[in-house]
Amino acid sequence: MGKTRILIAGIGGVGGYFGGMLAKANAEDSEVEICFLARGKHLAEIQNKGLKVIHLETEQIVYPHIASDDPKEIGKVDYLIMTTKSYDVLAAAKSLAPCVGENTRILTLLNGVDSLDVLQEVFPKNEILNGCVYILSKIKSPGVIENFGNIQKLFFGLDQDHVSHLKPLERIFKNAGIEVTLSSTISEITWAKFIFISAVATATSYYDKPLGVILLDKEKRAVLEALIREVKMVGSGKGISIAPNILEKVIHKLEGLPFGTTSSMQRDFSQNKTSELQSLTKYVINEGTKLGLNTPVYQQLFDALIVR
Repeated sequence: MGKTRILIAGIGGVGGYFGGMLAKANAEDSEVEICFLARGKHLAEIQNKGLKVIHLETEQIVYPHIASDDPKEIGKVDYLIMTTKSYDVLAAAKSLAPCVGENTRILTLLNGVDSLDVLQEVFPKNEILNGCVYILSKIKSPGVIENFGNIQKLFFGLDQDHVSHLKPLERIFKNAGIEVTLSSTISEITWAKFIFISAVATATSYYDKPLGVILLDKEKRAVLEALIREVKMVGSGKGISIAPNILEKVIHKLEGLPFGTTSSMQRDFSQNKTSELQSLTKYVINEGTKLGLNTPVYQQLFDALIVR
C-alpha cells in the first residue's frame, strides 16, 4: 500500500483550519501526506514559517508535506478537497488536472450547492463527494488562519446507501480531531446550510448591515424570512428533503450568533471584491425559473446588488 495523498486546494478560513488540523495530525505519519495549494504572500509565509492556526486562546504552527501554487509539483493525489471560493471553482478545477488521476476522489466544501455539477463536468470519470462545514474562520494575515468561533463541524458523503468506501477518509478526519459526519443523504445537509447561508448573505449584502441589526428591524427581518421561504421552496422543488420548520430553525440559529455577525459576501461587497453573488443569490433565481417557481424577493435584492 502506498501513501494516501490529500490535497487541500484553497487555504482560506475553511481549508486553512481543517487542512491545518490534518497537517498537524499527519506531520510524522508516513502513511498520509497533506498538501496545500495556496498563492502569493499567503503561500510564501506558509513555505517559510509554516501555517499558524489560531483557535480562541490557542495557536499552533503546522507544516504540510508540500505547499505550492503549482499543481504539477504536487502531482497525483488520492483525495482533492476543494475549499476555494465558488466563483473560482471552474478555473481552479481545470488547473488542478495534474493532481487528478483516475482513482482520485474530489470533495467539495464550497458555500454554494452548484459546485458538484461544475466538478463533474470537468472530471466526468471521477467520484465527486458533496460536503459542507460549519465554522467561523478566516485568513487573519498571510500565513495565519484564525478560527474565532466555537463550532467547527464537517459533513461529507453521497446521496446513496453505500458510503462504506469513504470510511478511510472519515477515519483520517477523525484521527486529526475533526468533528466529522459521513452521510448517505448529504444533499439534505448541504441544502440546510445553503438555505441559511444564501438568505443571510443576500440580506446582509443588500442592507450592508450586521445580522443583529436586520433581526431587530421588523421590515428587514421580514425580508430575510421571505428569502428563507423562497430558497426553501426552490430546494423542495428540486426534490430535496427539507425540514418543514426550517424557517424557525434558521432564525433560532441566527439569533444565537453575535450581534455584529457579517457574511463573507457582504464583506466582499464592502471591499469591492469579487463576490459569491451568482452562487448564493442568482442560483436560487435560476433554479426557480427552471422549476416555474417565482422568487420575487431574491430577484429584487439581486437586481440591486448586481448594480453595485
